[in-house]
Amino acid sequence: MTSPNPKPDAFPLAIIGDGYAAAVLLIHLAKHGFDLNQVVVIGKGQLGLGAAYGTEHPDFRLNVRDDLMIIDDDNPEDFVHWASQLDDPNAEDPEGGGKFYQRRDFARYVRHMLAKHDIETFITHIKARANRIARGHNGNWIISLDHGQKVTARAAVLATGNPTPNADHLICENAPADRIHRTPWDGKSIATIAPDDHVLLVGGGLTALDACLAFYHAKHKGKLTLVTPRGLLPPRQRDWTKDSIPDFPEPLTASQFVRHMRQHLPIAPPDTSVWQSAFEGLRAVLPDAWSRLSPFCRKRLITRLGWLWSLLRYRAAPQAMAAIQDMINCNQMEIISDRVISIGKGAPLTVALAQHGSVACDIAYLASGPGHDTLIQTMINDGIALSPFGKDTQNRFGVAVGDDYALLGADGNTAQTLWAIGPPTIACLGDVVGVSSIARQAASLAQQLCPTMTREKAKS
Repeated sequence: MTSPNPKPDAFPLAIIGDGYAAAVLLIHLAKHGFDLNQVVVIGKGQLGLGAAYGTEHPDFRLNVRDDLMIIDDDNPEDFVHWASQLDDPNAEDPEGGGKFYQRRDFARYVRHMLAKHDIETFITHIKARANRIARGHNGNWIISLDHGQKVTARAAVLATGNPTPNADHLICENAPADRIHRTPWDGKSIATIAPDDHVLLVGGGLTALDACLAFYHAKHKGKLTLVTPRGLLPPRQRDWTKDSIPDFPEPLTASQFVRHMRQHLPIAPPDTSVWQSAFEGLRAVLPDAWSRLSPFCRKRLITRLGWLWSLLRYRAAPQAMAAIQDMINCNQMEIISDRVISIGKGAPLTVALAQHGSVACDIAYLASGPGHDTLIQTMINDGIALSPFGKDTQNRFGVAVGDDYALLGADGNTAQTLWAIGPPTIACLGDVVGVSSIARQAASLAQQLCPTMTREKAKS
């Protein structure tokens, strides 16, 4: 890292995205002595937050205990030590599952790590959204931004995270806008909802569960109706220790993959320590097995069982599940197994369901999961990136990458100066969604980038 210098016209490295994945990559680049004057970050938000950690609401909690929030394997207990200063008596799971701090506190920790390396002094952060990446002359990447500007970079990393939810297609023209809450991940709108309002939550993932905990602590008196396609909620986190699980068999097919999972999961409810311990052991050996599956087998598993994996993988904070169970026991909360097809004017809202007619409510709270990544779709359409499943051009599964995180183009060849980390790599690299797994990707890519960029600088 050097002193701040005038920024170049063509940046040696562009990081597209400004959330957690981008921040942890910068932290590892700084750790390896990378010259951060060479880096431009493209994203509209505050560096390190993103949708996952950009909330100030105290009831939006991490769904992972503190000792697993590791951003550097060389210092695995750093967040635990940092968080010990926090005055948060509600972080502790009363059933012994560990400490589950607020999302905003982990954001503060990430910001602390950025400041520790003085990263924002050196980088250029352009507050815009990238909407296209194209090849320029000399092999540079031309990145078009939503406000019309273009940025040129010799190398680029796609660190866009999960796209924010977008359920606009569900909303009818006559629906009163003030009754529909479209940005659930920040939690701000909960305070504006009247205590007696009947709230219908669309989705049953972690954001919806965070909202349920917030309503519970706000002593909301109105009915809460949660609509999710299969009527199931994630199991709560338990006190677990990772079991030792044998590697998956060789050769490996989709059916053998599922058989191995079933063989090593105990006959017990998923909401138990013994089941989670086995599941976490399987997760440890899963990346290698996933890399050995053919694209056909990966697609088969994701399309048929991806919903179940997400349900079991994204386990819920114990505080949220305790609140939900209490509200169910008191008949305040109802969970409907169905799919929302439209939201329109009614009394004051009518939410039409695919199977159960319609539900009248006062507020619709949209927490339906990741949205559509238009940048990735454009890259696939332009041939810059390849869908993980070849000719399947739908981007809901991210992009195709190699083991070194380099993107594959439409011709199937590796792009030498374009990489991706985090959620866009899930279909190819497996279980890459947690803080520690993304951090390991970032650490590995940072080690690659340092000698690569040194060579590029020497050429120029």
